[in-house]
Amino acid sequence: MWETLVSLRWKDVTSITKEKTALVIPNAILICTVSDKFFLTSFGARDKTYLMLFRVWQNALIGQPMSMAEMWQLVHTSYGDELGLTSDDEDYVPPLAATDEEKFSTRLSVESFSEAEGASMENSTSPIVEPINEIEEQIVSLPPPPPQPRTDSVLDPTDLSDTTESEAEKHTAKLSIRGGMKCTSPHEGRELYKTIFPIHIDQLFTLLFTNSKFFLDFHTARKTTDLVQSAWTQNDQTGQKMRTISMTVSLTQTIGPRSSQVMETQIMLPCSRPGHLYCIDVECTNAGIPYADSFSVLTHYCMNSVSDNETSLTIFSQIKYKKNVWSFVKSMIEKSCWTGLDDYFSSIIKALNLECEEGIGSAGLKRKTRRRRRATCAGSALQNHSPDNMSPNHQSLPTDLPHIHNNNGASTRSDAGMIVSSMLLVAVLCLMIINGLLYYKLWGLEEAAAYTIMDLHVLKNTPKTEEDWINLLQQQESLHNVEVRKWQRVLHTAAQLLRQTEESLTELQMSIHPTATEKMFSVLKPTLKNINTRTEQQSKSEL
Repeated sequence: MWETLVSLRWKDVTSITKEKTALVIPNAILICTVSDKFFLTSFGARDKTYLMLFRVWQNALIGQPMSMAEMWQLVHTSYGDELGLTSDDEDYVPPLAATDEEKFSTRLSVESFSEAEGASMENSTSPIVEPINEIEEQIVSLPPPPPQPRTDSVLDPTDLSDTTESEAEKHTAKLSIRGGMKCTSPHEGRELYKTIFPIHIDQLFTLLFTNSKFFLDFHTARKTTDLVQSAWTQNDQTGQKMRTISMTVSLTQTIGPRSSQVMETQIMLPCSRPGHLYCIDVECTNAGIPYADSFSVLTHYCMNSVSDNETSLTIFSQIKYKKNVWSFVKSMIEKSCWTGLDDYFSSIIKALNLECEEGIGSAGLKRKTRRRRRATCAGSALQNHSPDNMSPNHQSLPTDLPHIHNNNGASTRSDAGMIVSSMLLVAVLCLMIINGLLYYKLWGLEEAAAYTIMDLHVLKNTPKTEEDWINLLQQQESLHNVEVRKWQRVLHTAAQLLRQTEESLTELQMSIHPTATEKMFSVLKPTLKNINTRTEQQSKSEL
């Protein structure tokens, strides 16, 4: 079903995800309600559109819908000069000032990720936003610019002095707020990964800690089953946002169970602030494996906004023991846990890198086509503005893509793996060479003829005169005599052995002569006579 105009209530929307109808480019946005699904498709990527729709949807969920002016401000901030609008157009909206932009960014508060209905969130107040707003007011309180005389309510497009000053103030305010946001966690345990992704921090949070398509596809690829995610809710006792995830993961170990039930409890720390900083503590407990009730795994995610399009992700993990276990069992648990954590996080880092590369590639293609079209239509209008008067949000992006810095042990492990592989390859080649030499030696032994040292010596000096031939015959005769004497000794020894054998057989023959049996019968004959007489007497007495 194709629709040209669709009207939906934001509170009726259950999820918003990016989809791919062109196999590679994420050129579609899927908006789902309880009963319907709507695909919004175009020829280019929809990253900025997806981010704007997501922000509008989240503000609607917390009961703070955005006004039309704020929506236009968001569109103008995201696209900037790509809209091709000037102050003479009806749809032109001036850029946000520093205080207005920070006020607008705070609308997407921590409560926006509760994924609950807006009615239940209208009366709830977060104790986190108020101190942050107070800090923001102290930081952003810059002296206002001097008033400029104006005849119209609209600035002339060529007069950009106030705009330049406001943009400088806005940039200073951004840097000051970004520097004031710090994670309050002590960052205990082992630092597994520290990476910078070319993606907005809100998008990264959406990919990792919401019911996003990326999260579901990632666990589906890892053969995870029974995945159940709860919504972000506020704990009445601690006042912190939290949610739980239960799943059944597949194990790849050769010995032991093939699957394990995992329960994750995710807690958002009070220092988290959307658009700037997210600090998530995750406690993971297992079931269905030996000694599962003796330990738990604690993981800390620290996401910090480096710039508008870059986010730093740092992951810390540690193993907490609930019971005392033997040292041997403890070493086995730690070995299995660290191996599993390294495999899981390396896989999710690779998946995030692929997701970012796809988003950057599609966005770059879209930006290139739009700039080319704008250069043909409004090239003369852009010449009237100098680069110094353009705002940071409206400046052209660099042609080089941001490089992803990975300050973890992945490169070291890959180098070690390459070294081990090269060593194994060299060892196999050496074994093949040695086997070839051995086969060559055996072949040479089979083909070689039997010869003696004397034969070679004779062939070396061939006789030429009669004396040489006489000497050769004498040598041959002496050799023949030596051989004959050797065979005589062998035959003499064999004859002696045969004589000894003959004597032994003769003695054996004499020992078994019939006279021995006669002697035995002569000894037994009296006894036999006595027995016969007794039997005869008994028979007579009976008669």
